Amino acid sequence: MKVIHQLDQLPDIDGLVLTIGTFDGVHRGHQELLQTIISKANSTNGTSGLITFHPHPRMILNPGNKSLKLLTSIEERAHLLEQLGLDYLFIVPFSADFSSMSAEAYVKDFLVGKFHPKHIVIGYDHRFGKGRSGGVELLNELAESMNYELTQINEQTINDITLSSTKIRELLGEGSIEAANELLGYRYTFEGYVVHGEKRGRTIGFPTANLVPTEELKLIPGNGVYAVLAEIDGQQHPAMLNIGTRPTFDGKSKTIEAHILDYEGNLYGKKLVITFACFVRSERQFSNSEELINQLNTDEKNVRKTFSVEN
Repeated sequence: MKVIHQLDQLPDIDGLVLTIGTFDGVHRGHQELLQTIISKANSTNGTSGLITFHPHPRMILNPGNKSLKLLTSIEERAHLLEQLGLDYLFIVPFSADFSSMSAEAYVKDFLVGKFHPKHIVIGYDHRFGKGRSGGVELLNELAESMNYELTQINEQTINDITLSSTKIRELLGEGSIEAANELLGYRYTFEGYVVHGEKRGRTIGFPTANLVPTEELKLIPGNGVYAVLAEIDGQQHPAMLNIGTRPTFDGKSKTIEAHILDYEGNLYGKKLVITFACFVRSERQFSNSEELINQLNTDEKNVRKTFSVEN
């Protein structure tokens, strides 16, 4: 897959089958759309391409809103798209000026004027142009004069749930890992660096790696204990991950702590890739350390059982 960052460096591409969107998460709905453009490109000896935007449009349109969290960084998105077999990824800088372009100018000057697509494929809810005023109706209206074909993908559902990045963010925020993974089509991950913590875990027999996410905007699932895989130096290790404020120890700030099963070694400064398998339990406050240790032993058994069943 070729990644293009500069609009003034666009190559001449014959038979471009193009789609457009932020594609946060590259979930199963996105994957269906990607398979459509790749299939159409292959059947016509053409080329598949995707336009995405960076930074995320909501960061520009609502700069005061600090609540935006993303399922994937731009690098993660690129990796997932490449795995699906995309030929070209166009990363377009999103700005206030770009967002003020009229819907008609967006189609004529941007999509057609710069990319010259033979075929455009869009999702069921795709909107564009100033105030999100453009949609499938305008694309249909301009198709003949602009010399492109248009395909719209229907709404995708799984278990009566409409596939959307928003819904997946909601599920992750609730700790509904299995449901989120089902909509994603893969297990949710994040990367974090191991930093020094208060070292309470080692005093009760459960040493933990304290993690700080590498991406500030990365969505971290809701508070609770999870069965995860921790990738350390290219090797996967089962682990139990706690996200929360550690109420038993009067914690105030949110922390992310991983207890790596059957692992000994210095992790400080290392980057770990955490892959979420399932939710184990909600965070709770315990009366004393003994009660906490008993629960952690139960948690460990459940985590081991999760991965022993998989193997």
